[in-house]
Amino acid sequence: MRSRLRIALLLGFIVTFLYAICASAAPECDSGSKDDCWDDGTEYAGTINDRYPIQMLLKRDGKDIKGYMFYESAAKYISLRGTVTQKDLATVNEMDEKGKITGTYEGQLSEGSFIGTWSSPNGKKRMPFKLTTVPIEAAAFSGQYRCEIKEENFSQTLDLKVDHGKVEKFTIISGLGPHWHTCDLGLENVTQERGKPYILLLSGGKFQSESIKLYGDLKERIRIKETQNSIAVQLFGSWRLACGLNAFMADVLINKKTGKCKALF
Repeated sequence: MRSRLRIALLLGFIVTFLYAICASAAPECDSGSKDDCWDDGTEYAGTINDRYPIQMLLKRDGKDIKGYMFYESAAKYISLRGTVTQKDLATVNEMDEKGKITGTYEGQLSEGSFIGTWSSPNGKKRMPFKLTTVPIEAAAFSGQYRCEIKEENFSQTLDLKVDHGKVEKFTIISGLGPHWHTCDLGLENVTQERGKPYILLLSGGKFQSESIKLYGDLKERIRIKETQNSIAVQLFGSWRLACGLNAFMADVLINKKTGKCKALF
């Protein structure tokens, strides 16, 4: 009986561990920073070929550029690396998990826009792209959304209500593994700020998980960002792993038109 229990616990651990490893989050840019190291980056949103909506965050450091992006249709984070000249001509590469280039953006980069041409690695496919910065006013949106994500061995419910930039309801209930252990995160666990292209929820220090108080550090924060087509809820720091082996919290991308949501990995 004990051996069966140990096997069941081991299987639950393996499922949770593999899910956490395989589910990538927005890339860390400086793990030693106590602040959100993407705060001084620039948020862009727009389309490739007027057809494929994308979102992108770029951070400039001299001539070097780093950041991340995702296609709204795929809801999967992609790392970005590139360079920019003194005349603001930028070359930014999409990179897969192995560091292989999967696409290249070349164009004029400014604090207000990034406009140019996307090309495939072999150069045979070329399409125009146009991105503009997400305005500060986007942090003052209103809306109410309740959606559920269901995948094999993982489920998550998001309940979100925002009134002119003030978050009035925010709850994530996440379950993972064969026994569906749950982890809850809500407004009582966070404080909120505004004044950027996104609403920022900051760690209140602890939250409830399987009746255990778990503690975060100063890097824990949640961004709620609105663009033309979607709302992205992104968890930075250790939120997604702070549930220990019991559960896992994923970023969420909400389609404003349908109200449906996807896990953003």
